[in-house]
Amino acid sequence: VRYPSGAALLLGLLLMPGALASAVAMIAMSKITERFDARFLIAVGAMILVSAAVFLSRINPDTGTATLFWPLVLRGFGTVMMFLPLSLATLGNLPMKDRAAGSGFYSLARQMGSSIGIAVITTTLAARESVHRAVLTEKITVFSPGTNDRLLMLKGAFAQHSSDPVAVKHQALSVIDQLINGQSLLLSFADVFLYVAVAFVCTLPLLLLLGRGGNRSAALAAH
Repeated sequence: VRYPSGAALLLGLLLMPGALASAVAMIAMSKITERFDARFLIAVGAMILVSAAVFLSRINPDTGTATLFWPLVLRGFGTVMMFLPLSLATLGNLPMKDRAAGSGFYSLARQMGSSIGIAVITTTLAARESVHRAVLTEKITVFSPGTNDRLLMLKGAFAQHSSDPVAVKHQALSVIDQLINGQSLLLSFADVFLYVAVAFVCTLPLLLLLGRGGNRSAALAAH
């Protein structure tokens, strides 16, 4: 996707606080990973990510960059706070002779999990977009005053540049179709964020299967 230079700059500025939060989290976690149970830190990081996902699940057409600031900061901080101790809890207690194999298996599991997660999220996003589009199109009828008012407004705007009434009507309907697509996509993203938050909460009991953490150097190398 090609963004105009101004949009690219705004996108970079929007994502920069989250990147800075990740850098701060890396410094902080390097100081406290040996003082706390790795499972506790993973749980705290997961709950931070849950908070960010819940915030993002409330996005709507009026959501601005100011609203996205704190969720993105929480996401950046929570990601590091969860995955760095996860490496420690998984690999820290392994004997020296098993660390290479354990690190490779851990990396493979993370990559496979990421690929499966992306596939599931993409599939869910497409499915929810279809559902929301079907619901929204049911409300766009000739008997809806709001729909008729918007069509008249759009036809009036396009009629100033064209004398073909058929073309004007098609242009107006095309704009409404684009609005429906945008709204359904936004609603599907909100659904996915909420599903991700629920998935994090449901998988927290799996922390009981992990160790407390051990040798930090092995975990940092794997991370």
